[in-house]
Amino acid sequence: MSQAIKLWDIHGGIHPAENKEQSSQKPIRQAALPKKLYLPLQQHIGSPSELSIKVGDKVLKGQRIAEANGFISASLHAPTSGTVVAIENRAIPHPSGLSAETLIIETDGEETWCEREIIEDYRHTDPKVLLNHIRNHGITGMGGAGFPTSVKLTAKDDDHIDTLIINGAECEPYITADHLLMRERADQIIEGIGILGHILKPRRCIIGVEDNKMDAVEALKASVQSHPNTLPFEVVVAAIPTKYPSGGEKQLIQILTGKEVPHGGIPADLGIVCQNVGTVAAVSKAVLQGEPLISRITTVTGNAVADKGNFETLIGTSIADLLYQCGLDEDDLHRLLMGGPMMGFALQTTDLPVIKTTNCILAATEAEFPNPATVQDCIRCGMCAEACPAELLPQQLYWFSRAKEFDKAKHFNLFDCIECGACSFVCPSHIPLVQYFRFAKGGIRTEEQAHIKSDRAKMRFEARQERLAKEEAEKEARRKARADAAAKAKAEKEKAAAQAEATPSDNAEDDKKAAIAAAVARAKTKKGADASAPSVDLKALKVESSQARAAYLKAQRTLDAAKEASEVTPEQIAEQEADIAKLKKAYDDAKAKMDSARSGGSTPAAPAESNGPDLKALKVASSQARAAHLKAQRALDAAKEAGELSEEEVKAQEAEVAKLLTAYEDSKKALDDAKSGNAPSAEASANTADTQPAVDVKALKVASSQARAAHLKAQRAFDAAKEAGELSAEEVKAQEAEVAKLQATYEAAKKALDDAKNGVTASSKEQAVSSKAQVTDAPATKTLDQKYKEMKVQASQARAAAKQAQKAVDEAKEAGQTADVIKALEDTLAEAVQNYEKLNAKKLVLQEKVKLQKEAPAAKSNSSEPAEVAETITETKIEEDPAQKAKELKVAASQAKAAWRKLERELSSAQEAGGDTSALETQVAEAKEKYDQANEAKTAAMDALKG
Repeated sequence: MSQAIKLWDIHGGIHPAENKEQSSQKPIRQAALPKKLYLPLQQHIGSPSELSIKVGDKVLKGQRIAEANGFISASLHAPTSGTVVAIENRAIPHPSGLSAETLIIETDGEETWCEREIIEDYRHTDPKVLLNHIRNHGITGMGGAGFPTSVKLTAKDDDHIDTLIINGAECEPYITADHLLMRERADQIIEGIGILGHILKPRRCIIGVEDNKMDAVEALKASVQSHPNTLPFEVVVAAIPTKYPSGGEKQLIQILTGKEVPHGGIPADLGIVCQNVGTVAAVSKAVLQGEPLISRITTVTGNAVADKGNFETLIGTSIADLLYQCGLDEDDLHRLLMGGPMMGFALQTTDLPVIKTTNCILAATEAEFPNPATVQDCIRCGMCAEACPAELLPQQLYWFSRAKEFDKAKHFNLFDCIECGACSFVCPSHIPLVQYFRFAKGGIRTEEQAHIKSDRAKMRFEARQERLAKEEAEKEARRKARADAAAKAKAEKEKAAAQAEATPSDNAEDDKKAAIAAAVARAKTKKGADASAPSVDLKALKVESSQARAAYLKAQRTLDAAKEASEVTPEQIAEQEADIAKLKKAYDDAKAKMDSARSGGSTPAAPAESNGPDLKALKVASSQARAAHLKAQRALDAAKEAGELSEEEVKAQEAEVAKLLTAYEDSKKALDDAKSGNAPSAEASANTADTQPAVDVKALKVASSQARAAHLKAQRAFDAAKEAGELSAEEVKAQEAEVAKLQATYEAAKKALDDAKNGVTASSKEQAVSSKAQVTDAPATKTLDQKYKEMKVQASQARAAAKQAQKAVDEAKEAGQTADVIKALEDTLAEAVQNYEKLNAKKLVLQEKVKLQKEAPAAKSNSSEPAEVAETITETKIEEDPAQKAKELKVAASQAKAAWRKLERELSSAQEAGGDTSALETQVAEAKEKYDQANEAKTAAMDALKG
């Protein structure tokens, strides 16, 4: 099944010293079991694994301890049995030197396996089942960057894989891990090729091995001959010329097939899949033995170690333990590399673990790897372009990368660079070209991520603006519909009323004759009456009746329209109904007078003053008492539902509601008694009310709240001024006296309120009002000098806020935040500066007035300063009640949390149902951000209130 194939050459390439014989003389050995294993969750390209265990759990060898998190991800397994002792951030072996979440297992030395899942008859197994099996066993590429193998084997529907290429070139100097694997475990590789062939269904398979490993070539050919049933397709073992970097994926494909992978493309575009020999062997172990990727062959070489060779090493073994086992001489160690000298990277410490992509640990002496020569200027010799296997222009890419002209570097196909180091190797000026190229790639990726974030933010902003505009248009349409309906109803009622007034009687002529006859009869009857009796002005009575009727109808129509448009509260409705009742009675009285005058009677005399109850006043009082009770009850219910009140506050408010209910019932009873004729006279009621003066609890409560707000505001301003160090000793004393005065005022107001709640009636309503006036007027008694000092403190606070905002902007720019974040911080800075300038201007005005007052003792006193100054101070002393503000923020945070949780549930349901959930994910993120902001505001308000 094996035959010779035609080989092609690649552009460029070099022939560095191989130094492979150091580690290829001994067979593969088993590394010692360490006391602890360190397993980073990020050992592959893509999303890091997601932990499925916790600290303290016992694990078995081969047990899955972290799940693949996303499509491009890989699972992680316990390399041996033991106990999870920690999960922490630790440094990982990576050129960035960054840290990652790491699982630490303390081994028990028993090597107890978990139950293993084996698929012996893979030829009759669905390829999708095999792919899932490979994914669950954590197999990744073991010859490069660690791309998840199951993803690479998942071909698109329109991709037909014609050729499977197995990479056994291992062109990097010093490394012999793949060489020893092919030489000693060729059967594992061939069995793995059979499994991959069943998944991909290729026409042929080519195994490429450099001709400096002919013993490996012979071992593979022999294994191919001994597995005729395993390989139902053509398999060719090809010995290719030894040249670096022939082991690169694109270069090996070109050598074996003559095809070039297009710029920006992948081998699958050519119908080719390429896998490393180590990866193929790991697939064979996972399917046929049920063994996940928990170990790998690692080359330990370099003249700083005594026992060089290849070791089967558990993933997570400390590099320090491995080097100690090989006899590391720390005094001779000059440079420590992970990987080979061409594409490897330096390690700053041995306290790092072996991971799935660790194929070599190179501990070199100074003689092997002397310090880099001094970098000199580029002489434009062109040797780098001749050596480049990707046929790039390294010299141009160097200039662009050095000047940070990333767009030009990208235009010159920077991402086709495989970072093989051939250009740096041949450069006579010793320029580290690969490092410049890596820097430029990182810069381009950072810019692309910033653009992606900016575009997403723009899309969210535009979607929000569109949503707000749509909601506003809908609200405006509803408002217009309500207004049109109200106007239409009003017009119809006015038209009906006008028609009712203008419609003549059906028997107008008969009515006219009857009216004349009645008038003649009345005239004859009155002929003998006393001439001194006052005459009745029928015309005036008619005008009076018509005006009263018009006023009544107009008020009724206005109320009906307001009710229909839902523009009035129940209290306003009660008041308007009382006014309408008044107008109705006035109209009835006027109509009665007119009817009496028409029937020939005299104008009724004004009724004598009566001591009976005032029915209108009682009705209005009952309506107002009912509205007050309902309003208080609704407020209490809302506060209870929001959970904003303590047990004492609930009891106090319930007592207040009960008191209002009693007042309403009393007023209603008085009204009912008056209607039935049993009510006491108005004078008696007034006397009774005068003998039992009521305490105005509401007024006392408002006075106490205002006094508390004034005291807290003064205290905070004083604390901020002291912290800023802007007050002299005299100003400190004055401010302390002012704060103490406001505190005493608040305590007096609070005591009066507590006495009123407890039923102490020593203070009358007048006293409560007086107390309220005293508290309310307290801030107004400040002298001009005190107001200036208070304004000085506020300006200082505003200046500090502006400095803090400027600091935030500077830190964001230094940290490289996105343009959106910096723009938001700059807007905050502008607002803070504007606020400071405004307060500083007010402070300067007051400062000038204080100066003028001192220079002119005969001028007016501080209590009568110009109105413009008083207005300035009034603007700065208005402050919302901190307790009320905290309650509002608490409710807002609860509502934001509920909205966020609701969207999370919707997203979970949508994900279970399948389909595109990107829009919902954006909404969840926005809702979470709003909740975080609301929660921070609530916490700050609560802390300020407690303080």
